[in-house]
Amino acid sequence: MNRYLLLALFSLITLLPVATYAKISLTAYSKEEALHERNLSKPRIVIQNTGNRPVHGFSFLYYITTEKGSRPIVDNYYVPNARVSLEKYGPGQYAVRYDVPGVTLHPGESYPDDNGCVVGIHYPGWEPLSKRNDRSCNFSDILVYNPEISVYTNEPSRPKHGRYAPHSTHSTNATIDIEIQR
Repeated sequence: MNRYLLLALFSLITLLPVATYAKISLTAYSKEEALHERNLSKPRIVIQNTGNRPVHGFSFLYYITTEKGSRPIVDNYYVPNARVSLEKYGPGQYAVRYDVPGVTLHPGESYPDDNGCVVGIHYPGWEPLSKRNDRSCNFSDILVYNPEISVYTNEPSRPKHGRYAPHSTHSTNATIDIEIQR
């Protein structure tokens, strides 16, 4: 009996730390493809599973601030298997929201691939657009880590990457203005 008890205890001691180490981690990388254009922002975003377990379904937000009460237009250039919408948080405060419910990312995999997804953001009359006040714009011409893009899994509560949204993405304080179609 003692032999079986010792074997069970040894198994628990060796396997328990491995079981508690499983973690979910999604990391956002981005670049600005329209660095030298005055009336267009074109963020290219890659979401990578940097954890050690698969993640099924996630959302991410790219934050922008408009000038003079303008309302941005979002053009979906390439965002596969996702619903893209524009959320308003307050005067001039918006987020482009990407909901990706049917995609599973295994450890090391990227959404949609290593090249990323891309939208275009501009004003209705193509007026000049300042990127300097857009929280998520990193002014990089290569894909780099971006802590200003919040990434959420289907598991509730805190984002798995990035800073908190001005309000929680599950809050009634944000309203979806329009769903963006490709």
